[in-house]
Amino acid sequence: FGVIAAAAPALWLAHNRFYFGDPLYFYRGPWSALAIQGKVNYPGKGDWRVAAQYFFAAGQLVAGWPALLLGAGGILIALFRKAFWPLIFLALPAVFYVWSIHSSATPIFIRTLWPYSWYNTRYAVSLLSVAAVGIAALVDLVKPRWRVVAAAAAVAIALLPFVVNRAQNPVTWQEAFVNSRARRQWISEAAGYLRGAMGPHETFFTSFGDLTGIFRTLGVPLRDTLTGDNDVEWDAAVARPDLFLHTDWAVVMGGDTAQGAIEKAWLHGPRYTLARRITVKGAPAIEIYRREIDRQINEDPIHEAARRKE
Repeated sequence: FGVIAAAAPALWLAHNRFYFGDPLYFYRGPWSALAIQGKVNYPGKGDWRVAAQYFFAAGQLVAGWPALLLGAGGILIALFRKAFWPLIFLALPAVFYVWSIHSSATPIFIRTLWPYSWYNTRYAVSLLSVAAVGIAALVDLVKPRWRVVAAAAAVAIALLPFVVNRAQNPVTWQEAFVNSRARRQWISEAAGYLRGAMGPHETFFTSFGDLTGIFRTLGVPLRDTLTGDNDVEWDAAVARPDLFLHTDWAVVMGGDTAQGAIEKAWLHGPRYTLARRITVKGAPAIEIYRREIDRQINEDPIHEAARRKE
């Protein structure tokens, strides 16, 4: 059992070591929470009380007070019955996320607490499993012939705040909707432009992450993109675009590594012309560049000599 349970994290560490040279790349790499958050302070950093406060406040928005209160009552009963191991096992994710808020640059923001925004509320979903086992412990107190009715009643009570206030979407959905508003807009505009401008099987130089939504919308497979996940090929294209950058297009986000490589390419080639710049309020500019094939051929001395001879 221990070997099976350990296989997944072991393979994940091996994956990071093989592709990125660091088994803890997910923890301290350029896309990790540590890199994204940096040294900026946030509520709960280094403070266990505040970390727990923000986590459980998010949990209340995710699960609702009825489910949490029923679950808490059931947990007390389960503890009285000495059902320790199931509770410890199911509580581990919640403990992990409180620890992450405290020590791993992983904040949770909700609308009811400063800074009054949405961020990482999905982590609080881990409280649902703890509440569920607590409610099950309550239902178990009822005589067997009434347990189906008791279970249905418990579910109805847990869902009550969401049924009464149907106009309010779940908190995790609200976060996704609010925080992706600008991203959805520039993905739509970029995909709309490229759909009419690109040819079949053309290739793209781009950063990974949010920009991938453009290629998903277009149906462009990742094998037709050159991103940081291409490892050595990416590093070579960034360091020496004149030798190793050969894609038909470049789609970059203002200030990212791909944009720097395109600017460097203007010195010695290949030349990429800005075809479209997309600006959306609250988001970095998205720039789409197209490779100048004709100019490259004309400026190449061998091709230029051949043209003059003709």
